[in-house]
Amino acid sequence: MNPRLAIVGAGGHGREILDIVRSADPDGRRWSLVGIVADTVPDASSLEALDVLWLGTVDEAIRGARFDIALIAVGEWRSRQTVATRLGRAGLGSPSVVHARAYVGSDSRLGDGCAVWPGAVVSTHVRLGRHSHVNQSASISHDVTLDDFVTVAPHATLCGSVRVGTGAWVGAGACVLEGRTLGEGSVVGAGAVVTRDVAPWTVVSGVPARVTRVLDVARGQP
Repeated sequence: MNPRLAIVGAGGHGREILDIVRSADPDGRRWSLVGIVADTVPDASSLEALDVLWLGTVDEAIRGARFDIALIAVGEWRSRQTVATRLGRAGLGSPSVVHARAYVGSDSRLGDGCAVWPGAVVSTHVRLGRHSHVNQSASISHDVTLDDFVTVAPHATLCGSVRVGTGAWVGAGACVLEGRTLGEGSVVGAGAVVTRDVAPWTVVSGVPARVTRVLDVARGQP
């Protein structure tokens, strides 16, 4: 019997990952998609349009043993991390999922809970950490390493041998040049070009990218 898969999150991110799940396993051979889990009641019309059930809040769905594995469809990385901890305590795993129109190199490795959107390219010898999200048409070149809970936004480019720390966010259309390092919790603004390493818990933007803010480490916020 296939494991029962739930998607945690009912917003735009959740709807996109639902599409990825269906694209990656159209015949239901890997899992049985049972519904969406969310701590707030989703819009009924949205669920009906997507032909998917709401299984209740995270705690309700865990207590009721309504799923076996889950994909966390939450954009903000600290929230994603919190949900992952709750699932882990309950002994519930997370598969990785790749849209049928994405490319992942044969020697690249995806950690548990990763999601790769349509049009994304993940090249050779890439390592994606747990619960990292590579959005539509993003490009990740050879020998890149993402730590856990990283988000690569649409059309962003990571050139060869880039290293990205836990929880970092690479904004839409940004470019990180070869060999650069993005520290834990750092944020690269949309359209920025990163030519130097980015320190942990800092925000950079512009061309070339420069520090514009320092984040509160405890919250990961300005």
